[in-house]
Amino acid sequence: MKELAEKYRNEFKIIKNGLYLDHAAMSPLPKRVWDGINMFHENRACYGSDFKQYWEKVNEVREQIARKINAEEQEIVFLLNTSMGINLAANAIPFKENDNVIITDLEFPSNVYPWMNLKSKGVNIKFVQNKDGDFTVEQFEEMIDGHTRVISVSWVIAGNGAVLDIERIGNLCRKKGIYFVIDAIQGLGVLPLDVKRIKPDFVVSGFFKWLFGPDGIAFTYINKEILSKINNPYVGWAGMKEPFNYTEYKFELVEGARRFETGNMNFSAFYGLNEALDMTEGIEKEVFQNVIKLTKYLRKELALIPNVKILSPNTNDLVAGITLFTSKDDKKVLDKFREKNIRVNYRDGIRVSPHFYNTKQEIDVFLYTLENILKE
Repeated sequence: MKELAEKYRNEFKIIKNGLYLDHAAMSPLPKRVWDGINMFHENRACYGSDFKQYWEKVNEVREQIARKINAEEQEIVFLLNTSMGINLAANAIPFKENDNVIITDLEFPSNVYPWMNLKSKGVNIKFVQNKDGDFTVEQFEEMIDGHTRVISVSWVIAGNGAVLDIERIGNLCRKKGIYFVIDAIQGLGVLPLDVKRIKPDFVVSGFFKWLFGPDGIAFTYINKEILSKINNPYVGWAGMKEPFNYTEYKFELVEGARRFETGNMNFSAFYGLNEALDMTEGIEKEVFQNVIKLTKYLRKELALIPNVKILSPNTNDLVAGITLFTSKDDKKVLDKFREKNIRVNYRDGIRVSPHFYNTKQEIDVFLYTLENILKE
């Protein structure tokens, strides 16, 4: 664990400025990602545009994402952010009046408002109520009725780090003939995802958290088996069979998920994203092992500190990178952490989210500091 962290720590300037444990909000940019973005802008400033090269880079990244989740290139579409991906699913899936969508009561708003926006079409929302911050597959099954059209969940709950059993939920959706949508942004980059095994209909994720990528770019995986069954809520020249034919207006959508791409993109982000994905390609298993070891160690030691209550679900088999806890005085703790340049977050408790380049020694510093603050 230590060897892998040490190998990559020189990528992260932030380690010179304090202790960063807030990757569930946004990761710091690795040096190579920063350099990739700067290279794009330097070339544009010096030589102008090169759209052929830009689109080649987009498709190179498309291939990287497909490999990462065991998808096919034609199943990947790029959008601005996770919210746009959920909106795409909500408007592409054909609904009938009185259909319903099942989500949890701990979703980040990205996975709530797009479904609520379907109210004018007569679509209802059903919330699965958490039990001590967690959910069982049986709870989802109990909520399903003859009008259930979609189950849409966060793979990892952003607030408390609960990990949903997406494989079993996926099996349930296929058995019941229900569309399955996954917001993967808090899991992808830590946990392995194989869409051929899970068989979701949509997977949506940005890159600026656990994947170390830039903001302003996200992807949506769309299972090729449903492409002929869903709507195209919007179109543009980039989604046509001949996207670079600017003079003949032939409305012929490309067969794959790219049909949902409308035009030019945040090309500079793709140059950084290419570097971010390349950095961890081939070491995904080691990244996963490091994050899980740090998370389990953090939780074990937190449980020993007086006046600390861990709010993350107590599961041994499903763990990601987020730990939520509360203390006798969260505001005081957060203020002191800020003074000492320890970066965490607050989500109805103190949220800590280390990544693979963090070390056990850094977790010990965090724990020692917390314990001393609570003794004051």
